[in-house]
Amino acid sequence: MKHILTAILVLIFLNNTQAQLFTFSFTGNGTCSPTQGSTLTSQPGNVTVSSVIREGLECVTSNDVFTSKGFPVNSPIDLNKYLEVTITPDAGFTLNCTSFSFSISKSSSGPSNGRVVYGIGNQENIDALGFDITTSTTTIQFLFSPFVSTEPVKFRIYGWNSTSSVGTMRIDDISMFGSVTTTNPIKINYAEGSVGIGTNPEPNFTLGINGNTYISGKVAIGINDVTRIGSHSLAVDGSAIFTKAIVKLSTAWPDYVFEKDYDLPSLLYIEKYIKENKRLPGVPSASTIVKEGVDIGENQKILLKKIEELTLYIIDQNKRIELLEKKIEKQ
Repeated sequence: MKHILTAILVLIFLNNTQAQLFTFSFTGNGTCSPTQGSTLTSQPGNVTVSSVIREGLECVTSNDVFTSKGFPVNSPIDLNKYLEVTITPDAGFTLNCTSFSFSISKSSSGPSNGRVVYGIGNQENIDALGFDITTSTTTIQFLFSPFVSTEPVKFRIYGWNSTSSVGTMRIDDISMFGSVTTTNPIKINYAEGSVGIGTNPEPNFTLGINGNTYISGKVAIGINDVTRIGSHSLAVDGSAIFTKAIVKLSTAWPDYVFEKDYDLPSLLYIEKYIKENKRLPGVPSASTIVKEGVDIGENQKILLKKIEELTLYIIDQNKRIELLEKKIEKQ
């Protein structure tokens, strides 16, 4: 009695928080068609609910309940014998599923053990609930972890351990609780503790994003102190790997070194600067790099400028060598 009251209280709570996506209440003396005179008393828009079907079982005509026979006799569960109902969201809509319930009883020789499972799309037996079946009507509440799906969701009810092949199992008031919303690009894998945003199936990372991403604030990887980021938009404490990286500079690329009016420093000036500063002109000092890091784009520009200047020095030196060689040949 205590368990029945608990189930009723849970059912009332769910009714107040989530709508019934569908309810099959069986009425009349059926003719053993799949739904046996059932009435789908509740169904929201944008979903399709199948009839309740039997697989490997036989219909037994009865009043106001969905009755079947042919369950395994004195033996374990037979996965080829079950009752099944499927709810399918329309294109562009998502099922938000919270629970599944039904009332059940048996004849004196009917199955004593039962199980209800659900599957999504091609995935079967994602979660299951076992229960005992008695001759008294009991409400079974399948409280699985809430999930969302854009694919068909199937619920199967099994029974086994009958004492006779003609022993029956009766079910009624098959209901599913949840809601239907427009397709949500966010998928949450509660078991793995991960979130996927976009069109990926299940996220393989704690956070997976498929599509363009806009972040108005700063991003820190491996850093839990935002003050360490300073004025930077992205900070990574650790290594990073790229297949390709492009840095766009807002300043001029140093092709101006090859302009005729470019003032190329003399080698004497360069020599003196190196002796005094232990670095090339225009190149950041080691202490600056340690403190501020390396600006990859700016550093590439500086290095190219030095290479272009070095090329001009080499060209000039080559001209001087050629002149000296001609003078030597004339002697």
